[in-house]
Amino acid sequence: MLSKSALSDITTMQTFYDTQTNRSTSERIYLYPDGTIGVCGMIAHDSNYTDRGTGYNYFNGTAWGPAPAARTESVRTGWPCIAPCGTGEITIAHWGGHGLVVMKRPNKGTGAWTESYIDPPAGVTTIFFPRMVTSGVNRQTVHLICSTADTVSGGTLYNGLDGALLYNRSLDGGLTWEEWRQLDGLTSANYKYFEGDGFVFAEPRGDTIAFAYGGEWLDFGYLKSTDNGATWTRSLVWENPWVLYNGPFPADAFFSTDGNIAAALDHNGKLHLVTGLSRTSKNAAGEIIVYPWTDGLLYWNENMPQWQQVLDPNTL
Repeated sequence: MLSKSALSDITTMQTFYDTQTNRSTSERIYLYPDGTIGVCGMIAHDSNYTDRGTGYNYFNGTAWGPAPAARTESVRTGWPCIAPCGTGEITIAHWGGHGLVVMKRPNKGTGAWTESYIDPPAGVTTIFFPRMVTSGVNRQTVHLICSTADTVSGGTLYNGLDGALLYNRSLDGGLTWEEWRQLDGLTSANYKYFEGDGFVFAEPRGDTIAFAYGGEWLDFGYLKSTDNGATWTRSLVWENPWVLYNGPFPADAFFSTDGNIAAALDHNGKLHLVTGLSRTSKNAAGEIIVYPWTDGLLYWNENMPQWQQVLDPNTL
């Protein structure tokens, strides 16, 4: 009788900073076609986290490299993501109180990193929680989403949203960027805010790109592009009936999605999504209450109908 898993754990890096995400996980690992692997994560070897930043490690097909002793960036960052770019690789992380930090090198697994920056949109001082994938010829198109800082985090409203979800794109491997875009369906006409880390990309298939979003007081939806990010179409898997509700409170408890999402495009470009089930309400002050011990992993794909507004764990 075996008393442990047949799989052995691999330690790629160590850190004092153990909050790797608030909800969904960004793109932290990439398996290349040749069997090599690039991986990133938030590291800090100082218990006060002053040296926090992107830790990187690489599997060359035989063995992992040594655990990183320091972050790749020159400044304190957080919430990194990684993707292939040309023959090399690219990482993007947020830089508190500023924009995003881009680290890039021409060969995966080796060589010096080149550091550059992406500024927030006009009127915004801080953007958080980047998600990034690459596509196109030689992986030179970089797709990026992130959220603006909400008022609790010291930010301001962005076009009426207390934390907006924005998209940007580079066609030259991250050297230049088009502009921050608030995509159709993600405005204050549809939502009051977006949850930090409550969104995730699927790995692209050709020119088909998709990302999903959700949370207790949000719809569970996705945006999809079939022209490499030039245009996008929003669809809803579940329409939250309370999404724009302004009171009176308390609000009755209801089942919802929880903002923990994974997404994948299959070889036909069909999107598959999984998310967690949650149960939530608001008290008399309008503060969100999340009920513990609510459990469930929900699956959906584009061949399935939209979920009913009243989520019933017994019928999902």
